[in-house]
Amino acid sequence: MTRTVLVQANQTQEEAKFLLDLADAVEFVAGVVVWADLQASDIGHVLDELLRRDKLVGVRHEVEDDPDDDWLIRDSSMRGLRMLAE
Repeated sequence: MTRTVLVQANQTQEEAKFLLDLADAVEFVAGVVVWADLQASDIGHVLDELLRRDKLVGVRHEVEDDPDDDWLIRDSSMRGLRMLAE
């Protein structure tokens, strides 16, 4: 192996930015999977900002750790997931 992909563990925008900045600074990081609040009212703007980053390779949500058992079927989650798919 010569390169790696970073996967964000903490669910904060600050950590996402930190990992993306780190990836830009070093050659051996091929990409970053970040968290984004897909239920946020400004998710479109957040995704636009993330997509400007060359090493972004994915977005995740820790569904298994979310206290809301219905997170995946909430209208706000579905809206964010649709925006992500676009």
